[in-house]
Amino acid sequence: NIESSLAAIRARRGDPVPNSVQPAAPAAPVIEEDPSIKTKPAATVEVEENVAATVEVEGILEEDSTLPETTPEQIAEIVEIAEEQGIDTNDAAVIKNLITVYHATRGAPFSAVDQSIAEKATGYNYGASGPGFYSSTTPRYPSEFVGGQGSLMSTQVDTSTMLDAANRTPLTADQADGVVKALSKRKDGQGNDVQVTREGDTLNLTYETRNYADGSKTETVAVNLNDPQAVFDALKVFSEQTKNPLFKDEKGLSRESDQPSNTQNLRDILVDSGFTGTTGISDSGGGGPQNVVVFDSSTLSELKTVIDQGAIPTTVEELPVTVEVDAPIAENSGDKVDT
Repeated sequence: NIESSLAAIRARRGDPVPNSVQPAAPAAPVIEEDPSIKTKPAATVEVEENVAATVEVEGILEEDSTLPETTPEQIAEIVEIAEEQGIDTNDAAVIKNLITVYHATRGAPFSAVDQSIAEKATGYNYGASGPGFYSSTTPRYPSEFVGGQGSLMSTQVDTSTMLDAANRTPLTADQADGVVKALSKRKDGQGNDVQVTREGDTLNLTYETRNYADGSKTETVAVNLNDPQAVFDALKVFSEQTKNPLFKDEKGLSRESDQPSNTQNLRDILVDSGFTGTTGISDSGGGGPQNVVVFDSSTLSELKTVIDQGAIPTTVEELPVTVEVDAPIAENSGDKVDT
């Protein structure tokens, strides 16, 4: 994840020279009227800041020995990007699970998701993982989705609290308990309490389905909590089999969530379980290894424009460089020289 995130960052920035290897600016002369007042040269301040950053990175590495083979310089770069976008980097898990994702639109680029507009979009309640912000770890699918032309945005996402099938990450104890709690609050297809227990890494689930042409049936499922895709599959089947398409409210209207292929109930179960999204989920309704879904779009960091109305390539390496490099400064002037 760190490598993919760094590759995307460098592609956007044009692989700039890290600050740590750039020559330090010369120290400005200091006129001291009071000999007791001392001003540190700029070079000294820069060294102290680099030392502080190194201490922070080393602390993160000591906190979590499961971080992949990564240099302190790479970690520092991820920390810098995360802090630019307001992502908390105190937890080593955030560093380990920080990825760059891409999203495309046929219209103008945007920096934040307007939830009121998103909810009116065709198919919003029918995504593979349920309603949410859909993105990809490469621009391939976003490009294909808009026919190769449009606007492309990117942002950083923390996947540490997601159902992570992309990396086949086993559920933590808290996540497993969250699934048990979410299911135990629900009714089955006959309005009965769902029977759910956890034994180590196995989730045991028993429930009655809704009525079909040949009646209802009892489902008993043992789910491997070390397999996030298996967890997703079991929750999706449960959410489909416990719908009540014949239900009518006091106005005689059906619930949209009870309609075939609607995934609102599935999303609700995942959110109640404590998941903030999904990664790499494969399903007949969509998804795939590069797919990343964020349930609450208000938690997204600012989306950066990568392409504003143009051809969208399918690989990170083909993306345009969007970094702005300062032009040389004219001597004795505060203006930039055109180059």
